[in-house]
Amino acid sequence: MILHALALAQAVTAPAAAPPEQDIVVIGRKLAAWRGKITTTPLGTRCVTRKSTGDREIDQVGCTAMERCWPAALPRMKAAHAKGVAEEERVRLQEQINADFAACAKPQREALVEELRARRAARTAGRGA
Repeated sequence: MILHALALAQAVTAPAAAPPEQDIVVIGRKLAAWRGKITTTPLGTRCVTRKSTGDREIDQVGCTAMERCWPAALPRMKAAHAKGVAEEERVRLQEQINADFAACAKPQREALVEELRARRAARTAGRGA
């Protein structure tokens, strides 16, 4: 009887949450595999996931980071691809734009990953309470 009660108590106890650093590493690893594309048309700017992580919230981190950095890159992108820009210059400009875009997106992604980790930890804590 006592063993049965102990077994039930263990089954009901919520598993210990992973340390925050481990959650961030897992999310970051999944996000590294994510691929997306951002486009602007007269109807607006849109981010589309091309290679999903299988987790919509993580996919959204990638898109949100891109959407936050895109407004600064767009005018430069248009200028680099304007008529009359030589191919060598276009390539050079595109490489610089890509580097600047990545420099913008990295801290955005880091902050968004931390926010996601905190939201998930709060949901897990809410279920365990």
